[in-house]
Amino acid sequence: MPDDPSKHAEDDLDLTDMPTARAPDCELVFHDDPETPADFVMYLLERLCGHSEEQARAIVHELTTHGLAVAATLPERMAHVRLSQIDDAARGRYPFKATIRLVE
Repeated sequence: MPDDPSKHAEDDLDLTDMPTARAPDCELVFHDDPETPADFVMYLLERLCGHSEEQARAIVHELTTHGLAVAATLPERMAHVRLSQIDDAARGRYPFKATIRLVE
């Protein structure tokens, strides 16, 4: 008689020590420009990146001081979604630029 089909070789595997695949994290980087108002950048940081007003102000300060600032660290897919939303919000209104860089 054949082996019991309800019993599979996979049932004997212990998967508890196996690493799981995880999407890489990316930084959403905002770039300073002389035309985009700070209020618009604050809006992006609060509404699209989930920062409090205080956190957003600190990021805007870093942006204006250093020329760029990390707005958020997100899984890669979410970073691309946020970047698209930011581009859509700025399109036709401001020359605002944001980019994504892989976290190593």
